[in-house]
This record gives sequence, C-alpha cells and structure tokens, in this order.
Amino acid sequence: LSWVSLSNRAAALKKHVWTLFSEEDGPDLPLVNSIVQGFIMAMIILNILIDIIQTDSTIMLGWNGWFSKFDVFAAVIFSAEYGLRVWSCVSIEAYCEGGPLWGRVRFCTTMLSLLDLANLIGLWLSITSLFDGTLNLSFLRAMRLMRVFAVSH
Repeated sequence: LSWVSLSNRAAALKKHVWTLFSEEDGPDLPLVNSIVQGFIMAMIILNILIDIIQTDSTIMLGWNGWFSKFDVFAAVIFSAEYGLRVWSCVSIEAYCEGGPLWGRVRFCTTMLSLLDLANLIGLWLSITSLFDGTLNLSFLRAMRLMRVFAVSH
C-alpha cells in the first residue's frame, strides 16, 4: 500500500463516519445511518428521562447504582460520538478549508458542538465526583434535545 492509497482510504473513512453521525442521508448504508442516528437520539432522550427520574428520592434509593452505570455508559457513547464528529468533520467542504486543524476549530465552535462539549464536561464532572452538585447542570442535558429537533427536520 502506498501513502496515497492510505490517505484516500482515510479520507473515505472520515466521510463515511461523518455521514453516520450527521443529519445527511448516508448514500452507502442508509439503514446503518438511520440506526446510528436513532441510537444517539434514544440515548439523548433516555439520558434526559433518567435525569428527571433521579429527582425523585424514593426511586433513587433502589436504582441509584443502575443510574450511575448508565451515566458512565452514556458519557462513553457521547464522548466517542463527539470525538468521531471532530475527527471526521474535515471530510466536508464547510470544515476542510484552511486545513484540518482550523476546520476542526470551526466545527468545535458551532453552537451544537459547544453545547455537546459543555454537556460532556458536566456529565464527566458529575461521574467523577469532581463536581459538588451545588449547581444543577441538568439543563445542559435538556439542551441536547436541540440535536433531536435538528435531526428530525
């Protein structure tokens, strides 16, 4: 394999990953694209519902361990999704101008990306107990519904 061949394969992989996580219809595997987007939307909705359920102390007594495990699972999934979006964003025209670094910076400074990053930081802080809970960050999870509404249009 030559460097050119590897570079072309990497570019094709980035484009494929981008279509899996974007609102665009994936020309190669529309079913896989729909499944991935549906899974991410379901994770967002489930994460918000669990956040609401956690406000009831009687439910928390019996389910706190499960909720904690789900938070870790969700943080890993959302972190992987965010990382793959940042990595693959340079495969489209809007973010490839000026080179990969500046394209990724432009992508990371979009409203939805900043919202996702703030949500990830809040989620990881609450999981690692570095956040004392004096400020309620659950509104950040609710803001992820913007992604659901954006994808559904």
